Amino acid sequence: MKSLVKLPLIAFCLLLPGQFLLAQETTDYATSAAGGSPVPGIIGLLIGLLIIVAMWKVFTKASQPGWASIIPIYNLYIWCKIVGRPWWWILLMLFDQSFSLRRRARGALQDRASEFRASLSKSS
Repeated sequence: MKSLVKLPLIAFCLLLPGQFLLAQETTDYATSAAGGSPVPGIIGLLIGLLIIVAMWKVFTKASQPGWASIIPIYNLYIWCKIVGRPWWWILLMLFDQSFSLRRRARGALQDRASEFRASLSKSS
């Protein structure tokens, strides 16, 4: 049941295109002859629609309003009500995500620093 609470956040992260997260988009659309294929966008919309329908069903089976499943922070509050947890667990979920992102970024920086130190010691 714990993974069901993080489902909307995971779905949101999976549907985000990578170029927005990594800031590596370098295509000049003014000079390109044709746009990209619409197939990935359509597949992403279908996956998003499937997730919304599934969450709507879960909310209605738990005698909660189905429309609450599509409102971002409010649906976390309703999830907490469904599983019998206090409302402040929403804060724990949000802080957990920010801490894990910071931890990942710090780990990547430490890896780069250790590689740099190793390259300096090899060249000496």
